[in-house]
Amino acid sequence: MTSNLTIGPRQLKGAKAFVAVATTGSFRTAADRLGLSVSAVSQAVRELEADLKVALLTRTTRSTALTTAGRSFLSEVEPVLKGLSEAFAAVQVNAGAAQRLAFTTPSVLAPLLIDAVVGPFCAEHPDVEIELSANDRMVDVVRDGFDGGFRLGELVALDMVAVRLSPPFPFAVVASPAYLARHGTPVHPRDLADHRCIRVRSASSGEIYRWEFVQGDRPLSVSVSGGMVVDMTEANLAAARAGLGLAYSAAPLVAAAIGRGELISLLEDSMPSSDGVHLYYPRHRQGSPTLKAFAGFARNRFKLTDAVASS
Repeated sequence: MTSNLTIGPRQLKGAKAFVAVATTGSFRTAADRLGLSVSAVSQAVRELEADLKVALLTRTTRSTALTTAGRSFLSEVEPVLKGLSEAFAAVQVNAGAAQRLAFTTPSVLAPLLIDAVVGPFCAEHPDVEIELSANDRMVDVVRDGFDGGFRLGELVALDMVAVRLSPPFPFAVVASPAYLARHGTPVHPRDLADHRCIRVRSASSGEIYRWEFVQGDRPLSVSVSGGMVVDMTEANLAAARAGLGLAYSAAPLVAAAIGRGELISLLEDSMPSSDGVHLYYPRHRQGSPTLKAFAGFARNRFKLTDAVASS
């Protein structure tokens, strides 16, 4: 269906203001992001709604929400505006401006990525600037303005391009020798009910992770209890080494501590496997030569076993 609406500066300004409000949920936050006044953002959205002859937002004194038309319009216009921004950025790059890539990563992987991938890549490509944001929450790379991220393969959305960086690896339950001397050794996941387990709270949802196992071909999910809750992998493993309880972790992250005798691996016959670490990015970024070069470099240089060599 064609439209007689002429798309000019006013409509583009309104679309940009609308996307900022829709993705932040606030006119004030959108105004801060755009460097405009709240009244200017509100007027731009009102003019856009008048041009479209449809309400995109419902406003109350306490909240702002998308209408059905607003949700549909957002899904169409947000990638278009992002594509425009990337087109302008590409022209600047070709004109000699610095190239920039921004990635999100779990904090435990950041030191490895810097040492093995980011540092050497920047040395070979001094015209490229890399921004690496280390945190343990699940990030929406499109919404939050990242070019891509690093995550376990099973956590990567199906609509993303995923580049495998490591082979699959198992998870592990570990404890210090001192803890096991005091409390005994579990031989089956059901024995965890009698043990102190270090629980991990999701930085994204706020929920406590359940421990996952396999019994034959069947998955088994266990809700554990204990006297300590953490929200970072480093704290989880530090607590285990200190004898505060059992910890659940990716096996490569505890391999060095097991080799030094600081931790002992338990329940190995019941542990599931991960699909490995992946670099992922949105499909519309596949055409970026800089991102493609970085992905190939990371695939060749990333070695997960190096991540725990000095842990």
